[in-house]
Amino acid sequence: MDAMDGEPWQKRLDAMGISQRELAEAIGYSAPKLSAALRGKGMANGVPQHLKALILALERMPEAKRAEWLVAAKAERREKSPK
Repeated sequence: MDAMDGEPWQKRLDAMGISQRELAEAIGYSAPKLSAALRGKGMANGVPQHLKALILALERMPEAKRAEWLVAAKAERREKSPK
């Protein structure tokens, strides 16, 4: 078992002031899909490694940089979505 499997990933987002809906929009997930993934629900190996890595990276960013990244990621996602 990975040492981080028991980490409360949703609480870590909350501590940064990032809502699951906001992160889901930034990475192209639906809010329910992200919620399930953060709980490891329906995932063969628990919480996906890419989500763990993203949350850990966001925690290490200064608050202003985190906000900048979220805005840019959401804008890029909107640009790429079919019209």
